[in-house]
Amino acid sequence: MRFSGFSRPSKPLSCLGLAAALVFVAIGWLQVIPNAGVFGWIWTIGALVIAIYHVFNIVLPQGVPETTYDFASGQGNLLGGRSTLTVEERLAQPRALRAKGVVSEQEYQHQRQRILATL
Repeated sequence: MRFSGFSRPSKPLSCLGLAAALVFVAIGWLQVIPNAGVFGWIWTIGALVIAIYHVFNIVLPQGVPETTYDFASGQGNLLGGRSTLTVEERLAQPRALRAKGVVSEQEYQHQRQRILATL
C-alpha cells in the first residue's frame, strides 16, 4: 500500500512570513518602484505573491503543499519504497534483533518474508 503526504509551513510561521512579505511589498511600493522602475514592479509583485501564499496557508485547513512525499507503507523511507541497503543487509537487521532477543522467531520470520517479497 502506498501513502502520500505533504508538508507546509505551520500557521505561526506563515503569519511571520506574511508579515515579512507585507513589509517587502511596502518597501517595494514606496521605495523600489519609484527608484528602480521595472525591477521595482518585479520586486513588489514577487513580494505580493509570497504574501498571498502565506495567506492561503493561514486560511485554508490543508494549506498549500510545499513538498509532496510518496512512500510505501512499512518501508520507513521516502524513496518510493526502495531501500538503499542490499537484500543481505536488510535481512541482517531482523536477524541481529532475533539474536539479541528483541524480536521473537515469529516476528523475525514475518519481517524476513516482507523483505523477500520486495524482490
